[in-house]
Amino acid sequence: AISLLSKKRAYIVLAGSNTLTDGSSSKDSDQKAAFYCKGKMLFSGSGVLNVYGNTKNAIACADYIIFSTGNNIYAKSTANHGIKANDGIFINGGILNVEVSAAAAKGISCESDIIVNGGRTTCITTGAGAWDTDDNETKGSAGMKADGNITVNGGQLYMKSTGNGGKGLSADGTLNVTGGDIFVITLGSKYSANSDSTSPKGIKTDGAITISGGNILVSANNEAIESKSTIDITGGHVYAYGSDDAINSKSHMTISGGYVMAHSTGNDGLDANGNCYIKGGVVYAIGTTTPEVGIDANTEGGYKLYVQGGTIVAIGGLEGGAQLSQSCYATSSWSKSTWYALYNGDELALAFKTPSLDRKSVV
Repeated sequence: AISLLSKKRAYIVLAGSNTLTDGSSSKDSDQKAAFYCKGKMLFSGSGVLNVYGNTKNAIACADYIIFSTGNNIYAKSTANHGIKANDGIFINGGILNVEVSAAAAKGISCESDIIVNGGRTTCITTGAGAWDTDDNETKGSAGMKADGNITVNGGQLYMKSTGNGGKGLSADGTLNVTGGDIFVITLGSKYSANSDSTSPKGIKTDGAITISGGNILVSANNEAIESKSTIDITGGHVYAYGSDDAINSKSHMTISGGYVMAHSTGNDGLDANGNCYIKGGVVYAIGTTTPEVGIDANTEGGYKLYVQGGTIVAIGGLEGGAQLSQSCYATSSWSKSTWYALYNGDELALAFKTPSLDRKSVV
């Protein structure tokens, strides 16, 4: 519908209500998107823009895209990604609603970094996984995918993926959350092809995850939050609910502040494949029965769980051999779906409700 081939900046001022739709043609065609720009795309204005991509992407940019306060944009693609950029996506405000249904399609996709400073962004993906012939591996859909890093400083993100192998937030680099609200739901199952597979995850990164603020709620039909590197939580509110590990790091995990709830229905609540350090904050971790625990570290690999501060409740117990800064109260006598409280003298310190399924000890 619109193809801007200049490599200069394109200032797109939204006014009134507008709709762009492309035709359906061969997916092997050179067409990039219903709305394509070879240079930078800078959106402003308070109008409405609806973009429908029937051949490839809905909106695509060979440079970077900036969205601003007042923008109201709906992007839908039945063939590929909803919004795609090569050199960066900056969401500073506005309302973005994105829907994609193609296999392995991303709601918002960037070959570089994505930075969210404000606004309300909703991405819904329904496509299953697919075999990538270029990389010779299976790939799933994702609400938001960055080949670089994702930074969330503010705003609201709503991500829902229902297809097999789908992710909510996915980054080949790091995820850094300093503020804002993130809500993620993934409902699909594992997708397999050619002896390879990809599993649904709520939040998945190859790099480190750092959380210092904001509110994060993730529900996933697998691991809710996973880093192939380290996880460091110093603040904010984090709720992770998964059928596999609720929060998993391939290396060390450190919690020194904030409120962290990690509820697994089939594995560990917190699972570090390196050392796990609890230094502060409030941690409520729920694991399943032996050999899974509420809070786990990779003792088989020579690592350890270190509890050095904070307030913890671990249903399913702690990793064996944990090093504790003080004695912890443990009991195997407790009731399901029941409120319990911890007191410091006569002062209420913490109240928590136990899960509805049987577990072993409570620490």
